[in-house]
Amino acid sequence: MCAESQAAVAPSEEKEVRKLQKLLLQIEKLAARRDAGHDLQCEEREKLARQTSVELRLKELISAGGVEAGPVQCDKADGQETTADGDKINPAMGERSSHVSLADVPTPARCRLSSRSWYEDAVNIEDVQPPEIESSEPALVLAELVSPVIIPDIKPHTQEIRGDPVMQAVLRQVRVLSNDCFLEDCLDGCSKRGGWRVSILAAGMESEDTAVLLGFIVFRLKTVVGCLSIAKLAVPESFRRRGYGRQLVQWSVDWAKTQPDIKSVALSSLAGAVTFYQRLGFKKLHEITAKDKTDDDDPYFPGQMYMECRIRRGGRRPGR
Repeated sequence: MCAESQAAVAPSEEKEVRKLQKLLLQIEKLAARRDAGHDLQCEEREKLARQTSVELRLKELISAGGVEAGPVQCDKADGQETTADGDKINPAMGERSSHVSLADVPTPARCRLSSRSWYEDAVNIEDVQPPEIESSEPALVLAELVSPVIIPDIKPHTQEIRGDPVMQAVLRQVRVLSNDCFLEDCLDGCSKRGGWRVSILAAGMESEDTAVLLGFIVFRLKTVVGCLSIAKLAVPESFRRRGYGRQLVQWSVDWAKTQPDIKSVALSSLAGAVTFYQRLGFKKLHEITAKDKTDDDDPYFPGQMYMECRIRRGGRRPGR
């Protein structure tokens, strides 16, 4: 982005960019300490968990217009540039004498929430296995610290949600995770017209700076057959094996019980996850084959097992 094409930004936005740049430098230092095997305090782990939301917000602000880079000076010890406050500058985050542009912030690869797609690693992405964290595991302390909450049936395209900066911060993470796992933005179809719904598990929802996505589930109600159909379930890679995927599935069953026209919750599972879904109350109905009817909006893949959790008697089974 050339300097001539960059739009001016409000002082408040420029201040926010500088604040986020400094925060990201601190996060990168914490990540380096963690990778070196050092133990982090609870507050430090919480800050580290905010990396993706900070990067996404920074990209959003910079792509909206030019922002002057803060004054820098050279650290005589190693020749690396630092800010006026003494923080070392990551070369990807700013230059000595130019505007900060979209190219200066972390690449999309650094913002990934999953290194593999659902088509490569569905069982781990859905995260319905039993948790593998001992009581002394620091990650469990983090999970308790940030107080995960489920935000049900979000309407991402409504004016209310668009005007909520905290919700926008966590929905940006949903979009990244969805593209990483399913190669598409699942929120595009989550509207009255599209028919899909989305609920998220998140933490740190007190502000947009602390909002962290722990997982999301996409589903729709098929009232004709009395079924809540789960289409997509994903948990960020760094938060897997803590029970978050299972928590979202259990939420869908509990929420379905509040819908008078819904008699069952249904999904299609790969062979490797069938046992885990059975532990959550789902039963195998049949294996999906190429002859099964599907449509582009609700596709099933041959080899998957169609499973159902009955919550009420009656209703027509939505299977084949």
